[in-house]
Amino acid sequence: MRFHHLGVMFCASLLLLVACDRGTPPAAATIPEGAKLAKVVFIGQLDVCDCTARSIDESYAALEAALGNPPKVPIERLELDANPKEVEPYQKDKAIMALPAVFFVDEAGKILSSVQGPQTKEQFEATLGGALLD
Repeated sequence: MRFHHLGVMFCASLLLLVACDRGTPPAAATIPEGAKLAKVVFIGQLDVCDCTARSIDESYAALEAALGNPPKVPIERLELDANPKEVEPYQKDKAIMALPAVFFVDEAGKILSSVQGPQTKEQFEATLGGALLD
């Protein structure tokens, strides 16, 4: 019985450590140093629930804010369900698992970095770093 209590306490301790670590945000995706961004491809979806639509719209507004007014680079907005052929090359690079999916592309069309899921202006700024074209 004594060993049973030790086992339960050990498992509880592990669960507590894992639960505490879940609140740590993932490291921001970044564009490689020295790379120059030519455009941002923002992929959303038209046929979604209200909460997902709101999340996509808020992330798009955050991206616009991070890029400035007027934007320092063009934003190409695509919809997963309305523009499947245009989205396909980006899905080949990295499967889209969460919306929105945002791809940062250089002048040669190479994907420099990508992020998926809701993003804030600050998260976009961290990803962009010094990669904007002058």
